[in-house]
Amino acid sequence: MEYGRLREIAERLAEHAPDPFRGYEISGDEIVMMMSTSRPHEFIALRIRQQLDRQIPSFLVAHTGGEVEDASLGKLRHPDLIVVPDAVFA
Repeated sequence: MEYGRLREIAERLAEHAPDPFRGYEISGDEIVMMMSTSRPHEFIALRIRQQLDRQIPSFLVAHTGGEVEDASLGKLRHPDLIVVPDAVFA
């Protein structure tokens, strides 16, 4: 199925998802509905981000949030932590 169509279906499913719904990911022809993460999980991601902040060059940012999408690959992800150039936020 075409990626754009999968994205539309995922958006409609998300409108009707019960709590504790966090979001969805797309991988190939599969939509994965995700539950909210636990507090310990978020705390661990925060601690790793803090450690990375002290070690990575100043033009990079460790970020806990957002999504990474590549429609040409048919993938949408919501990683716990990503490291990207700070220019991404400009």
